[in-house]
Amino acid sequence: MKHLSDELFNEYLDGILSPEVQQEVDRHLADCANCRDLLADLHLVDAALEALGDQIPPRNMASMVIGKLQRRRIPVLLEIALSVQAGLALGLLIIFSDLGLQLLKINGQMGLPILFKINWAETHIFQPHLQMHVPKFIGVPLPGLTLGLLALFFAFLVVIGNYRLLTRGNGK
Repeated sequence: MKHLSDELFNEYLDGILSPEVQQEVDRHLADCANCRDLLADLHLVDAALEALGDQIPPRNMASMVIGKLQRRRIPVLLEIALSVQAGLALGLLIIFSDLGLQLLKINGQMGLPILFKINWAETHIFQPHLQMHVPKFIGVPLPGLTLGLLALFFAFLVVIGNYRLLTRGNGK
């Protein structure tokens, strides 16, 4: 027998082993100092638990524990900054998408603000299909990127960053 299992220790302490197994465990304990030490520790734990008696936890224990937990709040300025970032990301995504360009080309016919009556959609910067040349990465040519795809990528990064800030702020 190598060492006694937890199950054997528990049954030994409870006194429910068969006489044959009891003798085998006693022989092992006589030879194994590690198991004797562990058994002595278990006797101490058992005695401490018996000294506690049958205590019933209070009914409002959950509310007591929850009341002691402090919820970390995110500072108001950080909440505002995160909201502004998300709004900017959404705005860029709309402007650089095909739908956004179609709305800009309407030139205010659908009641868009005066700011959008400038013919921004005709400038090459806002064309969603304008290909940006990306350098080769270790000899492998990468496909061209549209500004709409870059805006989508930026919006994705902002959402992920905000999620990380919010979850870290709440102690998760």
